[in-house]
Amino acid sequence: MELEDLREMDKKEQERVSNIAKKHEHDEKIDINLFYKDFNLDDPHTSYNPISSVDLKPFQLAPFFKNVVLDIKPLHSEDEFKRYYGMGVEKCYELKKEGLFKFRLSNNYIDYHNLDNDYLDLILHDKPPVSNVINRAHGILINKDDSSINYLFHLIGSNEFDFGNFILNDLGLSDPYMISAFDIMAGHSYDIKKIDDSIYKSVMANNFTKLWACGYNEINELFKLLLGTGNGRLDWAFVFSNVYANILSNPILDSINGTQMMHSRVKYLAKDMSIQRLDHVFPDLKNPANNLEFDDSILSSDKLNIMTKAIDMPTLLNSDDLDDFDFKGAINALKTLESIIDDKRIDEITGATQDLQNELISVGNIVKDLQEGKVRKKSILSNVSWGLSSVGVFGSLFGDNPYNWIFGLMGAGGFLLDSAIKFDGIDWILDKLNKFHKDSHLIYMYDNYDKLKFNDLKNPQITLKHNLTKYDDNLTRTYEYYEYLYENIPSIKVWIDIMVQNLIAGGSKVESDNPQIAFELNKMNKEISLDLKLKKLLHDQFLYGSGYSIKKINKTKYDLQVISPHYVRSINESGEIKNYVLKDGEKIECEDIFCLNRLSIIEKNMLLLDTYYPEITKIESRPTLIRDQLEINEKLVKDNYKNYDMIIKIFKESVELCRQLDDRIHEIDLLNKIGLCYIIKGRPDMAINYLNDAYILAQSCMSDETKKLNDETLKMLEDVKSLFNN
Repeated sequence: MELEDLREMDKKEQERVSNIAKKHEHDEKIDINLFYKDFNLDDPHTSYNPISSVDLKPFQLAPFFKNVVLDIKPLHSEDEFKRYYGMGVEKCYELKKEGLFKFRLSNNYIDYHNLDNDYLDLILHDKPPVSNVINRAHGILINKDDSSINYLFHLIGSNEFDFGNFILNDLGLSDPYMISAFDIMAGHSYDIKKIDDSIYKSVMANNFTKLWACGYNEINELFKLLLGTGNGRLDWAFVFSNVYANILSNPILDSINGTQMMHSRVKYLAKDMSIQRLDHVFPDLKNPANNLEFDDSILSSDKLNIMTKAIDMPTLLNSDDLDDFDFKGAINALKTLESIIDDKRIDEITGATQDLQNELISVGNIVKDLQEGKVRKKSILSNVSWGLSSVGVFGSLFGDNPYNWIFGLMGAGGFLLDSAIKFDGIDWILDKLNKFHKDSHLIYMYDNYDKLKFNDLKNPQITLKHNLTKYDDNLTRTYEYYEYLYENIPSIKVWIDIMVQNLIAGGSKVESDNPQIAFELNKMNKEISLDLKLKKLLHDQFLYGSGYSIKKINKTKYDLQVISPHYVRSINESGEIKNYVLKDGEKIECEDIFCLNRLSIIEKNMLLLDTYYPEITKIESRPTLIRDQLEINEKLVKDNYKNYDMIIKIFKESVELCRQLDDRIHEIDLLNKIGLCYIIKGRPDMAINYLNDAYILAQSCMSDETKKLNDETLKMLEDVKSLFNN
């Protein structure tokens, strides 16, 4: 389409939206549907606008919704369009004419200039509404001006921010929020990779705009501090903005007061933000709800139990399958539930959610039949787990405290600024909700299993025996502490899920020059539930630090049985593992067991966990972990003042502990101290050896703290060499 035509269409869209906004600028309640009257949306409806192309496709939502609002992106070619939407422009347009899709542009018209072969002209000629123009108009109706959002845009555009943290890396720590930023940008798939910071900034700015457009300026104040403290943390602000936008603004602006789609990992991140003590890291940030109980989170189990439990089901693989079956049952059931939520008819919730659950199961059975014989494409998800929750005033109808859901909302989003929010209770959120035509929304939460094909695995045998006995030893108590943290710190679950998914999400597949051999082996892998067992094995390794599986092989068949680390111990002789033994005395030879050993991510990251979640981690029953032993060793050094032989021995033990944690900062510091002890003992030759080790190690580090330590190392090296030469 010609550039001048696109400019004219932008002008007309701006005029259309401005006229609507001016007409309703004095309305007490703002209805986003005013800007989308031509859509004639039927309930239930949702929107499709994921960050990544590796996500559910819009036609896969057809069994659940009457309408899907499709945000059309200015992708350069139709091949890119097909990868993102799972179908070509003509098929999309056909489904639009049938009433399933409603087109909306994600960018201004002018951004659709110079696309390959003008492939989107078919859609552009229909003059779809433009979301960012509408969102801005909605924001001005709510806020009366746009001054607050303009400052954030200036902050983002005029600065370069940190992504990750050098000091964490030098301490051997992994930041779960940096990993989560990768995961969100990858559409929660196994295609995680670092993307240019400008793309993160663009998505984050869009989230800021949507939060502002719904009046949540206090939350945007938080992002000013996250981006304005030190060099600013782009990854944290990106993750926080995604969580807040998913919960607060997207149900209104994206789904147009419909049912919002949200990945379940966002729920866990929301819970995690409610319990973090980031004020320990950023002292300027305050949490007005820091005494919030963990289970009060807005998407916590006590709220979810009024909705459907998670249902695993296959998904449509081809848009043409929409012609073959009638999915009205699930659509009508969700419409009924939406009506009950809107009218606050609490007594009808249980029956309606059960009806919806039954209909979803029926849809799963239909889709499973449709999948038979179809080739699974890499870019099309074949299995999804669905759950349902609500957000908004509706949640206040449950429990004794009418503000419970709001505290939960704040908990789900983390902390806000008490300097920005002058608390009179928390009526500020109620005031905002009272401005909206719809004050409660349903959220479909989903998990994408990619190619794991877990839908065929019903209660697979993944342990050696059901009557195994746990060991009663310090290792068991350490494992139980890990489990306690896993249950109470949601980011650990997200962390482990992301790592496991990225290792095995493609599923196991044997390839061979002999197709028959490959077929038989892949068939056998499916029969023994190999993919799920590998997932459990890796999960154990990341959580406990060890994952065990027993190999069972005969002439015609093999099997792999995963056994929890609680039930098995290694027998060591002269530093080598000779065999393994169960609590009941049964021995397992080394050749019959497969073992993954690597330090638990919990053990490795305790310094970070103790900083962010001290009320959870520092409990009386905590076992002695590596970080704890390092602290004990520090006290032993003080107790052995001037006993330099003992101090050197303690320091050397601590160096080995730091190497287990890959903590180079503390290792360099300890090597410097050992060198200093040898200087005091009159052994400059030994001092030089340890100081040289510290200097070499520092060359692999990036943080300012390491550079300061390296300066100390070089100063001592100069001094001791001068002393040695004299």
